[in-house]
Amino acid sequence: GILDSEEGDDANLDIDEDGTPDYMDPDTAAYRHPHGLERVRMHASNGNFADVTCMGDDDPSLPQSGKPNEEFPFGVNRFLITGLTPGESVTVTIEFPEPVATNSRYYKVGPSRQWEEIEFGSNDGDNRITLTLTDGDPLTDADGLENGTIDDPGALSTTGASSTSSSGGSGGCFISSLFN
Repeated sequence: GILDSEEGDDANLDIDEDGTPDYMDPDTAAYRHPHGLERVRMHASNGNFADVTCMGDDDPSLPQSGKPNEEFPFGVNRFLITGLTPGESVTVTIEFPEPVATNSRYYKVGPSRQWEEIEFGSNDGDNRITLTLTDGDPLTDADGLENGTIDDPGALSTTGASSTSSSGGSGGCFISSLFN
């Protein structure tokens, strides 16, 4: 789902331990976040990643009005998960380059272009979290349609603040990916 020049070609990295190196596995993606050189890695329990990007939370393609006044140290993930049965749920495991604080929050940008906090699993202080995304669910699928594709813009916040702001963030990157 991502160019090898961005994802790397380390044959020893296999987040889902299925014997296929991450860079060759369509249900796995790795990318550099906009605030450092380290990679964030993801694995989808079903389907394949496509159109994976990462950007700063101040990217003009994202709504700034109503955005939580929090820190997003790994930027905003945006990806598609394709090849699903309409309405199917998927567990996405995200591995960050450093431990995730247990008071962290995860926000999605939904079909109405609002930042919404969603619950996530495996928040035990290590560097992995899990998200459950459902095709067509307006809270976890940005297009809100049961069409076999999940559109996921979302970001991990590490500050735990609850106020909102109309500006923030910095930096950005774009990774063009290929359909596998």
